[in-house]
Amino acid sequence: MLEETWKIYTYDSVASTMDQAVELIAEESQFAVLAYNQTNGRGRQGRQWQSFEENLFTTLAFKPSQPCKTWGQVSFVAALAVGEVIQDYLSNQQSHVVQYKWPNDILVSGKKIAGILLEIIDASWLLVGIGINLKNSPEGLPYLSTSLKELEGGVPSPETALLLLMKYFTFKMKILEEKGFSEIRSLWLKSGAYLGKEIEVRLHKQGLIEKINGRFIDLDEEGTLLLELPNKEIKRIFAGDVLRQD
Repeated sequence: MLEETWKIYTYDSVASTMDQAVELIAEESQFAVLAYNQTNGRGRQGRQWQSFEENLFTTLAFKPSQPCKTWGQVSFVAALAVGEVIQDYLSNQQSHVVQYKWPNDILVSGKKIAGILLEIIDASWLLVGIGINLKNSPEGLPYLSTSLKELEGGVPSPETALLLLMKYFTFKMKILEEKGFSEIRSLWLKSGAYLGKEIEVRLHKQGLIEKINGRFIDLDEEGTLLLELPNKEIKRIFAGDVLRQD
């Protein structure tokens, strides 16, 4: 079970907080890496994470008590924690809607504001990389993005945002440990983006992309996306990119 107190390692600049966390896993049993700049931040599928100053770049590192095969569920825990941080700073902006986009993005009014990346090290450590757009958002991407500043919400420092994030993450992990994934799944689905809508799923296979269209009907008890195909067959999606079909 997670401790409520995290050791925080702070750096002016690193290649990525994920890489830096790997260097530190022999030092602590539970810690966070915070960097003010990343020169080689990364997201899913080896994509680069654009790291603008005064945004939050962090990695939470710990040894989960659950079986390794279930650690992917922590992505949903992290999403809920990030969502609560964002909600707190948008409390004066009731028109904005925070949603969770499968498998690991957080949206506000349809625009990406945060992302999550999981990595398992030696089948004993879980690294949870999190980036939140506090003051700046990238441009020229194939999707819309935003930041707390652009949404006219409160804009915390990276340090303050991290402290709040760790608080919510620890609390949500306690729910996972004590009540199981079904409770986390229910909370996620309440604000799940595109649920019940037609979507396109892009599967990455050996350098190729396979596109599948269908309706996002649910998550199963492991966090797998359930896609209803046009012929009413239910296909389980374990990994991929989700796009809304307008």
